[in-house]
Parts: sequence; C-alpha cells; structure tokens
Amino acid sequence: MAGGALLGDGPVREIFRNVPLMEKASILPPQMIGLSLRLGKGFEAADTPESVADAVMALREGGAGHD
Repeated sequence: MAGGALLGDGPVREIFRNVPLMEKASILPPQMIGLSLRLGKGFEAADTPESVADAVMALREGGAGHD
C-alpha cells in the first residue's frame, strides 16, 4: 500500500521480487531477496540463506570443469 491505495496483491515472494512495485511503495526487499535479485540467473528462487547456499552449490556443480 502507498497513499492508502493497494499497489499489488499476490504471494509475498512475488511481491518482494517486483522491483518497480517495491520502489513505488518505498519499500526495500528483504536482504536475501535483494541479494538474489543482484546475483541474477540461478538465484531466482533464493530467498533464505539456505536457498542461496543451495543455488551456489547447484551452480558450482553445474559449472565444474568449465574454467
């Protein structure tokens, strides 16, 4: 909400990942979601420390031997 108006509706994870909506509401995303947004591809679903670690491990395993 901003200015008494409902800006968005939906699952919390989707709302927090909607950067234009969060900016319009003057809200920063939670740290883990902000981090995963900055990290980009491979981190789309990462929103907890554990899921970020899982995404890192998945990328390491998928990228092994591709130096």
